[in-house]
Amino acid sequence: MNKDYRWTVLFLCSLVGWFFWQEINHFLSPVHLSLYLGGLLITFGILRLPLYSGLIHSVLIATWLDAASPTYPFGTGILAFALLHLGIYTLRRKISHDTSAWMILTALLVNFLLFLFWTVYHYPRQIDPSGYLWRSLVDLVISQIATTIVAVWFFSLQNALLNLCHMPLDEESPLSP
Repeated sequence: MNKDYRWTVLFLCSLVGWFFWQEINHFLSPVHLSLYLGGLLITFGILRLPLYSGLIHSVLIATWLDAASPTYPFGTGILAFALLHLGIYTLRRKISHDTSAWMILTALLVNFLLFLFWTVYHYPRQIDPSGYLWRSLVDLVISQIATTIVAVWFFSLQNALLNLCHMPLDEESPLSP
């Protein structure tokens, strides 16, 4: 019986992406900016993996992000990522997920929806709500620009690692050992 372990390759690749994302945020912190690239980390799994493998990947990434962020209860991100994964997965048949342009647009949509969720979630706790909204808008703009720039490289990295591990992307084909 073959098992689908492609989510492990994507999870490890996403951890590398998360590491670089945190390093960029470290360098942006003196100018009071931050990037959010959570949508970029899960888009490839949503569009290219079967439902359960992709959902495992999204939930593991959300678990990692939840554990790294002490500002909200553990599990909040897991619920948001899982619901978004299921929503985008249902629309996946209508998205041409073999072209990089549609994958980038999907990554931008997923990133925007997750960013919007976290902005609305943190809004009631802010001392200066109007300042928070302006900063969130600037952070959203630079996050979407960064997602657009990095998406092609990140999707190519994930694709190359799957090919290196002899794991096909076509979900109807038999999996290699």
